[in-house]
Amino acid sequence: MGESYARPLGLQLYTVRRNLDADVEETLAAVAGIGYTTVELAGLHGYTPTAFRDALDAVGLRAVSGHVQFDTLGADWTRYLDEAEVLGQEHVVCAAAPRDAFRSLDGVRALADTLNGAGEAARRAGLGFAYHNHDFELEAMEGMIPLDLLIVGCDPALVQFELDLDWVRTAGHDPARYLAAYPDRFPLVHIGEAPDAVVGADLARASAAGVQHVFVEHDETPGPALGAAARSFRQLRAAW
Repeated sequence: MGESYARPLGLQLYTVRRNLDADVEETLAAVAGIGYTTVELAGLHGYTPTAFRDALDAVGLRAVSGHVQFDTLGADWTRYLDEAEVLGQEHVVCAAAPRDAFRSLDGVRALADTLNGAGEAARRAGLGFAYHNHDFELEAMEGMIPLDLLIVGCDPALVQFELDLDWVRTAGHDPARYLAAYPDRFPLVHIGEAPDAVVGADLARASAAGVQHVFVEHDETPGPALGAAARSFRQLRAAW
C-alpha cells in the first residue's frame, strides 16, 4: 500500500479496465501498490457492489467517485445511487451526454434541466453529482461554448463538474480559464500525461479553484496500462 499524503491522488479505473477484466483483486492490489489511495469507478467488472467494495477495502483503496452512463439517469438512477452508497462513494459522475444534446443551445439547456433533476435525486441520497466533459462540449455554437452554457444552466447546489484537462486542451481551450472562471464548480478533475511545468501549473490552479480530487486517466496507453498509471503517479505526486 502507498504512503499517506495530505491530498489523495486517485486513478480512474477505466485506465486499467482490461487488467480488471482479467483479475480484479490482482489489479486493485497493483493500483494500491503504486501509491494510489483513491479510485474512480467505471463499472464493476462482473462483481456485485458489496464484493467490489470488499476488494477495495482489502487493499486500502477508497472509491470516492464513479462514472455512470447517461441512460442510467433514467429508470435505473435510484438503483445506481443505492449501489454508490454501498461502494462508499461521495460523488457520482455522468461520464458523457449524447452528442445530439450539443447540436443546439436549446438542447444544452434541456440537458441542464435533466442534470439538475438527476442532481436533486443524488442530493437526497447524500451524494454529490457531476458531469464529465470531453472535447465536443467545447465546440463553439452560435457564438457560445456549450460547456459554459451548461455550467451556468446547472444549479451549483445540484450539479458540479469534473473537468477533464486533456479534453479541454484537445478542443483548443485552456483549462486555466475554466478553473478561474468557475471556482468551486470542479470538485473533481481528470489529468493524463503532460510536461512537468504544465502539470504543476494545472494542479496549482486546481487547488486554488477548490478541486478536492485529482484522478489520473488514460483512455489508451502505448504500453502496459499499469506502467502508465505508475508514471503518472510519480509525476503528479510531486505537485499534488
